[in-house]
Amino acid sequence: MDIEQILHALSNEEKVKLLVGYDFWNTHEIKRLNIPSITLTDGPHGLRKSLTQDAFQGLSESVKAVCFPTASSMANAFNLDLIESVGEAIAMHAKSEDVHVLLAPGANIKRSPLCGRNFEYYSEDPYLSGMCAASFIKGVEKTGIQSSLKHFVANNQETRRMSIDAIIDERALRELYLKSFEIAIKEGKPSTVMTAYNKINGQYASEHTHLLHEVLRKQWGYQGVILSDWGAVNDRVASLKAGLDLEMPGPSIDNQKALLHAIKHKTLSMRIVNDSVRRILKMIKKTQTLKKEPIDLEAMHHLAQKMAEESIVLLRNEKERLPLSEGTNIALIGELAEKPRYQGAGSSQINATKVISLKNSCLEAGVNFTYAKGYSANDDFLDEGLINQAVSVAKDKDVIILSIGLTDSAETEGLDRTHLKIPHNQFKLIKALKTLDVPIVLVLFGGSVFQIPYQRDFDTILSAYLPGQAGGKALYNVLFGKTNPSGKLSETWPHKLSDVPTVQYFSNQPYYQHYRESIYVGYRYYDKALKEPLFPFGHGLSYTQFELSEGELSLNTLTSDEELTITLNVKNVGEYEGAEVVQCYIKNNDSTLYKAEKELKAFKKVHLKPGEEKTVVFDLSINDFSYYHAQRGKFITESGDYAVWIGTSSKNIIIKHDIKVVASKKYSPHNYQRHAPSYYTLKSEPFTVSTSQFQAVYGSGVPTVNPKKITFNTPLEDLKHTIIGTKLNDMVNKQKHDSDLMTQSIIKTIPLRVLSQMSQGKLSKKKALILVDFMNHEFFKGIKRIFKQSK
Repeated sequence: MDIEQILHALSNEEKVKLLVGYDFWNTHEIKRLNIPSITLTDGPHGLRKSLTQDAFQGLSESVKAVCFPTASSMANAFNLDLIESVGEAIAMHAKSEDVHVLLAPGANIKRSPLCGRNFEYYSEDPYLSGMCAASFIKGVEKTGIQSSLKHFVANNQETRRMSIDAIIDERALRELYLKSFEIAIKEGKPSTVMTAYNKINGQYASEHTHLLHEVLRKQWGYQGVILSDWGAVNDRVASLKAGLDLEMPGPSIDNQKALLHAIKHKTLSMRIVNDSVRRILKMIKKTQTLKKEPIDLEAMHHLAQKMAEESIVLLRNEKERLPLSEGTNIALIGELAEKPRYQGAGSSQINATKVISLKNSCLEAGVNFTYAKGYSANDDFLDEGLINQAVSVAKDKDVIILSIGLTDSAETEGLDRTHLKIPHNQFKLIKALKTLDVPIVLVLFGGSVFQIPYQRDFDTILSAYLPGQAGGKALYNVLFGKTNPSGKLSETWPHKLSDVPTVQYFSNQPYYQHYRESIYVGYRYYDKALKEPLFPFGHGLSYTQFELSEGELSLNTLTSDEELTITLNVKNVGEYEGAEVVQCYIKNNDSTLYKAEKELKAFKKVHLKPGEEKTVVFDLSINDFSYYHAQRGKFITESGDYAVWIGTSSKNIIIKHDIKVVASKKYSPHNYQRHAPSYYTLKSEPFTVSTSQFQAVYGSGVPTVNPKKITFNTPLEDLKHTIIGTKLNDMVNKQKHDSDLMTQSIIKTIPLRVLSQMSQGKLSKKKALILVDFMNHEFFKGIKRIFKQSK
């Protein structure tokens, strides 16, 4: 394919077709120039190739595929090579199904544990998130399949995600939310990047010129295709000018007309059009060398089991009840042991080839156990009979393995949680079993953190997160010592919701969200505020013990043209083969600028046999000590006294080395102590920041008043006060009864704009805008629009 020759031969109409999708999953084919259509498909945890083009039913009908652990689980493994293998396996399956672009991975930061899509994201920490995403991308891209890094950027809540405006100070945006993507792009080199639905500081992500052109392309050097999330384009001409190449899904007739009108009237440069078409042609050209290869679904299943085993986190084992002996008389309690939650709901939902439960794994191994359901895992319904049966089964056993966790409805794309509690029926079961004089091994299922009732009463807690289709076998292997647990938490577990720094500022406004916590997300907040979490970031136990040597630094003073090398030894001094994750943090200097106490900068997972010792080496540069100077618009390093801290969690720091940093240029950090003292003390309970203090950090006025006028982007539920809006809601709600969970949760907050785009031409943009005029009582304007020729 000669791209320049084809570009010259394409008509403007054909170029515009290439800039929008053909249908829900495919791009346009241009037959006369032998330009084929390519297929894009979901796939962060396994291939989800839809068997239908229906926007509302496509999530429930897809090809059979291996379901791997979710991203929130995989990050717990801290094993980048293994994550790369998972990316490669899913891409090979995509290749066998004639899929060309895999819509994965997600690199959004876990700002709040309430985000309903947290299971699809890696971590609260940008370094861990970025490195996990980069590894997944490398695995995908090495097969010839193209990855799509998403959702760029600040898609940190599901509530009103299609219209919400994320108000973030520039420093937090750069150091946390963009940093995760920057690492993934520079280390992983994805072929495509997908923009988010939401606005960032007043601009939709799909038309954010500063982020797409200045940051992504110019500063980071990204050369690939930028595509929209499905239905995320607000203004197609503006988005193309900003750098968005491909709008999905298609056919988007109104936007094709808008582009052609802008070209005809020279309000859109042909250079911009040609640059985007050129990138899309390069994307298509890459697919022409792809060849189908046979796949081994059973081998993929075993890889999913390996990933699950390394992702499981032993949170507590105070009396060393684990590992269990297979001869132990066990009560296996909880429906999640029989029907496990192994994935989240939404666009990443996989039609699994098979699902292995903990119960079936125990049966297969001949474990001495009796099972009791205890509760229904699908709802909150309290059945006293099930609880009584569970108590009866458990009362004479040696140990209880109790499986608890969140329901599908609690964790789904399109819907956020409102609390951290488990279902009431599970709470009552725990309360009843606690009365018995039988030790309990608590097994947790969930894609994010939740509150553990009576947590101080449990000396043995194991978290499976959402472990994929082979999770039951992986859990069995860990519980009975076939596999030594080595997972570490990729997010902080708080005691209660009020401990979370974002609790006051998450999903609390309908049109905008103030990120008033700034850089204080996850352990960055808990460490600085001296607030003890339930389980800290990076925490995870083993059946064996490890010793870390004191190690040494290659330098005592670090300058801009040098590299700092940290060397230490790790030894397995226990009786089991196992793995330790050695974590390297930078302890920040004392500054007039507010900073986190420490930040993760490197990690290494080390597998060791009993008595074995290995050397771990970390290399850091002066950039690892930098912060973003919002006033100067760049990352800088402040000279001063820092420290390198090595440990096995953000709280368990074992080795501390002082280091002096000397920057090549001296910059004065901004001092916010007078106008924003809350960012220095972090003492309020719950954490709060006044509007004026946030404004001082944000740097300009922040929105505090919701818009009153109806627009093309007003969510459907906000139109109910009008006659037309009521009828629109009634029409759309008719589809709820037979649609998937994600669609049900999204429908009520879908903007009129997206409804028009997804209507396949039934509700044109012109008709929708006429309805907007009438709902605003601007009848003459609406009538005038009726007779006005569409662009």
